[in-house]
This record gives sequence, C-alpha cells and structure tokens, in this order.
Amino acid sequence: MDFYESKRNLRFLAVFCMVLVLFFGGFAYLAFTEEEFFMAVFFFLFTLLMIWVARQSVQKAVGHGPYVTTTSSHLILYVMPDEKVDIRWEDILDYLFYEINGNEFLGLKLANEETYTAMMSPKMKRLAGLNAKMGYPMFNINFRHITEKKQLLEELDRRNPNVTIQFEEGSI
Repeated sequence: MDFYESKRNLRFLAVFCMVLVLFFGGFAYLAFTEEEFFMAVFFFLFTLLMIWVARQSVQKAVGHGPYVTTTSSHLILYVMPDEKVDIRWEDILDYLFYEINGNEFLGLKLANEETYTAMMSPKMKRLAGLNAKMGYPMFNINFRHITEKKQLLEELDRRNPNVTIQFEEGSI
C-alpha cells in the first residue's frame, strides 16, 4: 500500500523557501555592502540551506512516487525523492509520535539501526545523524505531509500488531 505526501504542502514549502531565499539573500548582499562580513556569511549560508530545502520540496512535488510504502515484509521510506530505506517489520521495536514546532513526526525505533545506516548514502546518513544528535529516532515519517494519515496508522497497526504507537508528552 502506498502513501503520498500532500503536493499542495510541498509546493507551499517550496514557495516559502524561495521567499526566504530572496529575503535572506538580500540581507546577505546588504551586510556584504556594509562590510559586515560575519553577518553576510551567516545570511549566505542560510540562503544556501533554503535553496536546498526548496529544491528537495520541488523534487518531491513534481515526482509521482510514494513517500511510504508498506509490503508484507517491509516498510519502505522514501526519505529523499531518489533514495529509499527498506525496513523489515520485525526490526521495528516502537513507534514514537512527537511534534516539533507544529510539525508532527512518527519516529521509528529500530532493533539494529546500524544495519540500515550502513545501507544509506552519505547524505542520508548525515540527515539521520542529525536526528539522533537531537535525541529523536533516526528514521521518521513526516506525518504532517501524509495525505492518508488514518489509513497509514491502521496499516502500521495491522502489519506490526505487537508494537504500539507512543505519544510524546504534549503532542496531540
């Protein structure tokens, strides 16, 4: 069963990031002309980050692939538009539902994260490592963007009935 991200949310995110690119790019230029080089570099780096996020959002918005796929043996996450992680159901120990600044996530706690991390590209490893450094699970489903939220929760429960979804304090 395939689950998709909301194309509308992704397009909004891409447009919002491009507005931020213009805004902070202008600040970087202004800071550079005022010879505030530290601030110019800071704004420039933030502008580059927003360009990357906008590019990822556009790739996902124009793509036709699913975000999450469930099969009889695997949960497949398309973390990046062109890269996926196949997670066996028996390796999922727990689901953790949490919220960060209004963004809802469904974190996957795995029995052997190192095995899955070894199969990932360096770019995906960095993103997963950032999650771990902040104290969150390495593998997450951005629940806010999923269009069929209830069906996804039902499918996760059906495929892995011995694991319950835990809700972080303060979420939902």
